[in-house]
Amino acid sequence: MNIFKNLLILLLPAILTSCSSTNVKHMGTTNIAILMPITGQNAKMGQRLASMVELGLEDALEGNIKVITYDIAEESRIPVIVNKMKARGTMLVLGPIFSANAQTIIPQIEPYGITMITLSNNPSLASQNVYVFGHAPMKQTQRMVSYMLTQGYKDYIMLLPASKYSREVATVVGNMVQEKEAKLVQSEFYTDKQESIEVAVQNIANIVHNINELDDAAMKPVLYISDDTSLLRDVVDAIKRHNLDIQTVIVGDDKLDVEYDQPLTFLFTGSMQAQNDNALSKAKTIIGVRHLNYLDLIAYDLGKITAQTLGQGLTHDQFLARLSSGHMHIGASGAIKFDGGIADRIYDIIKCDGGSYTLVEEGR
Repeated sequence: MNIFKNLLILLLPAILTSCSSTNVKHMGTTNIAILMPITGQNAKMGQRLASMVELGLEDALEGNIKVITYDIAEESRIPVIVNKMKARGTMLVLGPIFSANAQTIIPQIEPYGITMITLSNNPSLASQNVYVFGHAPMKQTQRMVSYMLTQGYKDYIMLLPASKYSREVATVVGNMVQEKEAKLVQSEFYTDKQESIEVAVQNIANIVHNINELDDAAMKPVLYISDDTSLLRDVVDAIKRHNLDIQTVIVGDDKLDVEYDQPLTFLFTGSMQAQNDNALSKAKTIIGVRHLNYLDLIAYDLGKITAQTLGQGLTHDQFLARLSSGHMHIGASGAIKFDGGIADRIYDIIKCDGGSYTLVEEGR
């Protein structure tokens, strides 16, 4: 497919540009802004996700677009960026990642009718011109626990970072399993200290040993874990030291799907579509990684679905109507539709066995 792409990475105060053009299908051009932290403490994440959004746009492009990626690492620069977007006639913003950035930007772009599709997972951001594209961790937890309950597992253990949200997750899971006459045996919460992780895992190891020694223990206990990548690897190392990867069934959300130093078998919520999308092989090469995480896939889908929905020469109002139509998009991160301005995803149950993936149950 012939395309015209004008990708401009704007690093304030410096500007870096890269342009290439070929013949195109339509003369009209849509100006799109990507808002990411390109510098600062979140630069690595921002640059990576910006690249994934751009790749998604390119892979599904059917018309002309011009994309500028703005660095929003410094909040004080946001009014300047909004003025630049206004001057360029930008009507569509992809990003940012964090809710706090989105909350700062939204009131500044609203007067100009600019639409935002943010990677945040905060549903309260959704409004007439703001769409929330981030994933819903609690929905993933509920999906996984519901599946395990249908398989007859009775004993559940939570191993999570110490936070208010983790305690909410444990409460939700406790209520779910109680309704099905199963039991939340223990919830262990740890800090970012190695000693805290070790104590929590040791406590669980003792509990698991007692459960597996019972005469009526027909099935292993379910161990639910979830954390950011850096701490998650420490948690998994501790789990393996105590043989909990053998004595329990390890389950969790998409965060589990990372590369580990040693082979690990676990179930997680995600999408098998990512295993069958050849375009993602190119993405790995471009951003220089061997493994794409779920947020990478979501960012790619943000670009791809935006390009698909824009279609060939749609007006801005037509784009919004199509986006809000309830149409189910099949992306690398799964089947997605917008409901009330919020991305509603259907999650597969997937088994990862030492890096090999098997579909356990299709999303529903």
